[in-house]
Amino acid sequence: MKKCSFLMLAIATLLASCSQNELQSTVNDNEGLKPVTISVAMPTEGMTTRATNAYGDEEVTRCLIQILDENSQPLEGYETPEEMDGTEAGGFTTTATLSLDGRYSILFWADGGEDYYVADDLTAVSMADGLATPGIAYAASVAWGGAQAPAAVEADLRHVVSKITLRSTTVVSNGKKLSLHVPTTYSGYDVLAEEPFAETTNGSTCSKTLQAAVPANSDVFSFYVLADGEENQTLILSNDGAETKIENVPVKPDTHIILQGDVEGAGYTQVTFTTNIESEWGNTETIRENQTAQVSYHIGDMKDLFSLVDITVTYTDENGDTQTETVTSLPWSKELPTVEVPFNPSMTIYYKMKEGVEFNKAEYGLQRSYSINVDTEATVLNNESVDFYDLFAADAAKGYIEQLEEKPDEISCEIKNSKE
Repeated sequence: MKKCSFLMLAIATLLASCSQNELQSTVNDNEGLKPVTISVAMPTEGMTTRATNAYGDEEVTRCLIQILDENSQPLEGYETPEEMDGTEAGGFTTTATLSLDGRYSILFWADGGEDYYVADDLTAVSMADGLATPGIAYAASVAWGGAQAPAAVEADLRHVVSKITLRSTTVVSNGKKLSLHVPTTYSGYDVLAEEPFAETTNGSTCSKTLQAAVPANSDVFSFYVLADGEENQTLILSNDGAETKIENVPVKPDTHIILQGDVEGAGYTQVTFTTNIESEWGNTETIRENQTAQVSYHIGDMKDLFSLVDITVTYTDENGDTQTETVTSLPWSKELPTVEVPFNPSMTIYYKMKEGVEFNKAEYGLQRSYSINVDTEATVLNNESVDFYDLFAADAAKGYIEQLEEKPDEISCEIKNSKE
């Protein structure tokens, strides 16, 4: 009995010396299971902010994981993809318990959310209904399994879309109706096969009516497409209905294509576009920090309009709060103290027809002129100015003001830390 008691005491002492984690590890090893830490990094090195968005890219709001067995069937608990924890800037993580006897394919998909993609199965991700072109998207596939399989999996996501940017060497006029057509594109992507599927019937077209003039040597617009890159394509640029062919464009995944030329004259004069390819989207760029900007808001002359309406303006101050002012004279401006980047200035102009106003003139000159002025070395995106003027008969002028009351003028831009 004494020997038995001593033996039981020794076992109890041994067990007490083991941590709970060691016990769980022993249990897992005995069952042939292994806890695996899984992490995903966006395609940048040393990223401290969203480097992809220094290009004006859409924000990633979710990263999904789906684990398949050796027969490419979803593992129990992964019949539909699971959302990982984390953010675009910091990466995404999760944990899984996998069998040492198994062989797995671990699939990853990151995008801007369900408004852009239906991702109920990562072998058959599809564009959301109603979209003319897809949103930003990344993917990766990692094989795991065997007794020597690591306890941690690290995956580097890559773009599955091609980004196409139209850049003009000349000023592009306000009001231009532009479109760029890519004839061969797809509406779905298979992460396991690492290829797009479901070819679209008529390709993909990005259309834009300019609300303000675009300066020379500036980007007019950008968009994404799902493409296989097997053959170069001939893209069609439409400029107010006049078409220009841009030939031999290598539209393929994980590529940023910049089409540069005289957008203003395209279709009306002989224009040649150059195609520049960036195979790395910010993979080696360093994002500058601690940048600042000088921001001011401006409302210019309104001609007869100012005598017919009362004007209230709201704007984003240096702290990111919304401030409101009544405009009593023109021109009106508001200069902010130096702001830290990133910063998103915005301004809204509200119009209300003056009490008792009478439209007794034959015609009225109505002008709307406003802008956000930014002075910085940082990257400024989507900054547009508006300068509209036209003559209206009395009835038309009243109707025009009523429309302004229902839909105030809004203007905004994004200021981001630039790349070195």
